Amino acid sequence: MLEDKTRVPHIDWSDRKFLDESAYNPIESNGHSPRYVLSPWSECSTTCGPGVRIRSAECVAAHPVAGMIRLPHSECQDQSQPSLFESCEARPCPLQEDSKITSEEAPFKWENGDWGPCSESCLGGKQKAALLCRETASGRAVPWSNCDARTRPPQLVRQCNQHACPPQWQVGDFGACSVSCGTGTATRSVRCIRPLSRSGGEFSDIYALYLIAV
Repeated sequence: MLEDKTRVPHIDWSDRKFLDESAYNPIESNGHSPRYVLSPWSECSTTCGPGVRIRSAECVAAHPVAGMIRLPHSECQDQSQPSLFESCEARPCPLQEDSKITSEEAPFKWENGDWGPCSESCLGGKQKAALLCRETASGRAVPWSNCDARTRPPQLVRQCNQHACPPQWQVGDFGACSVSCGTGTATRSVRCIRPLSRSGGEFSDIYALYLIAV
């Protein structure tokens, strides 16, 4: 026979991570509503010619006791996520003395392709964009060796699957029987939890109960 002995209410704030907001530039917020804060832009990925610079975004909210806390990205879903990549160019690259053609006339060019699969199914993973070398005239992909390695752009990486993981059961072992002979009881804990981090050490209780075996 199984009995539900105890219920623990959902924990809203105690398992949240703290965030030092001083390193971020906040986007316009509404009171204590979840919002995105952005890190400064990185340096341009190239010292000359076209490149890419990146920044990170965190979903945060103001808590009356704990201060600023970090939340899963799913809690900022009512806001449009700001762009994390933008093109940049520190300065034009000098022309090579032995070059007879401009970059527009080059027979092969680098190009970022489709995004690959996300590395995680929840709580945030990473996606990499395929880097391609294309023949300018036909547009078909060719081996990298055809493109100029000196102008190869960095591979783009972005965050993905920022939503929370689904709940899961956490079941403990049965303890000792309450009697040494005859009919007794043994108990174990069963918790329904929602992981809050990939390390496995942070989670919130959805509810907990004790199972009694007779």
